[in-house]
Amino acid sequence: MSRFYQRFNEKCLEFFSNKVHVALLFAFLFTYIVASVIGTPLLWFISATIVSVVVVELALSRAALRPIKCEREVAPVGTEGGTARWVTRVTNRGRFPRLFIIVSDTLPEWVQPIGAPAQQLVQLIWGGQTVELQTTLALRKRGKYHLGPLMLRAADPLGLFNSSATQAADAELTVFPRRLKVEGLGFAGGGEWGTQHLQRAAIASDALEFHGVRDYRPGDPLRHIHWKATAHLGEFRVIEFEETLSTDMTILLDLQEGSDVGEGKETTLEYGIVIAASLAEYLIHRGNTVQLVLHNGEGVQAVSAHSDKTFYALLDLLAGAEARSPLDVCALVEVAAPWMRNENSVIIISAASPERLGVAAKALRERYRARVGCFVLDRASFGDANPPSRDATSYDALRSIGAAVRVVHRGDDLRKVLEAG
Repeated sequence: MSRFYQRFNEKCLEFFSNKVHVALLFAFLFTYIVASVIGTPLLWFISATIVSVVVVELALSRAALRPIKCEREVAPVGTEGGTARWVTRVTNRGRFPRLFIIVSDTLPEWVQPIGAPAQQLVQLIWGGQTVELQTTLALRKRGKYHLGPLMLRAADPLGLFNSSATQAADAELTVFPRRLKVEGLGFAGGGEWGTQHLQRAAIASDALEFHGVRDYRPGDPLRHIHWKATAHLGEFRVIEFEETLSTDMTILLDLQEGSDVGEGKETTLEYGIVIAASLAEYLIHRGNTVQLVLHNGEGVQAVSAHSDKTFYALLDLLAGAEARSPLDVCALVEVAAPWMRNENSVIIISAASPERLGVAAKALRERYRARVGCFVLDRASFGDANPPSRDATSYDALRSIGAAVRVVHRGDDLRKVLEAG
């Protein structure tokens, strides 16, 4: 009973907060009382008319949304800083028209409509008709978002009563991180980090996979001749192989819990993800293979990319990255061992202390003879109250083993950070 009284009180408050409702109530009471005293038929008719209008309008408002069905269509992927097309289809499955239906969407903070409110009005929709509401969404931050549900509101023709309903119409939207167009990598310009060390895979017997059979061409090795096909067709046929590429660079992205410092898009994590995405895009477009390894709190995830198609898988992994891992950068190096290769190039992106980065880089150097580069995110500049201590000699241990070090501060031009020599 307590729930009933609570609901009853809410409805009473809703009713008396509407001035039109109060005016109708007093008009009915006034005409009813005067008609009772004077006994004029006209006043009885006016009183009955007021009651009839209220009852009819209440019934119409309650029935307004029953035949309405909504569907949402949104592009499944987009890029931070870009836009996505958003279409809501409203269908009237009833026989009679419906008026003034308000459709409101539930959108996350970083995905908002451009030039249109989050709620839109359908003034008139006939029976069996479908109306499309189109707008453009601004994708302000990378991430994986859930859109929905849709909220519907409708009023009776006189606007006396409102009714509302919720429809799922859910959708998933993945926003890839933004990438910077860099002209070159400064730390890869010479010395041990010269571009010659971003080697392509050698075409060897263990780096080839069967692809098919084709006509013999002058210069083809005799060991590649397909003798069975040659004997059957009476002319030489050779086996065609497809090159499998080794990893040219591995990016280790440190997602230790508590390492993400800052607000909104100005955080250590967002800066690190932009650096990782930009590095990967630059190297893949140069013909190299890039491997991204991270620990997302549930386990190690790794993606190897060497083309636009596989690059999207890498971006998808970055889109959902959150700093929830219990592992620090040294532990990340340990669990990444199955994906490491000897004499590979490794980039560490981390907000860890110089001491921990030094230990991680030394392990990579000693175990895999890796060429190591570090993008160190300066937590103090992002507002960390207790950042790791750093001074002019903090990175000497890293540099002593030949590691290239770039310290990234909040507000830095990341394109210049990547291109700096």
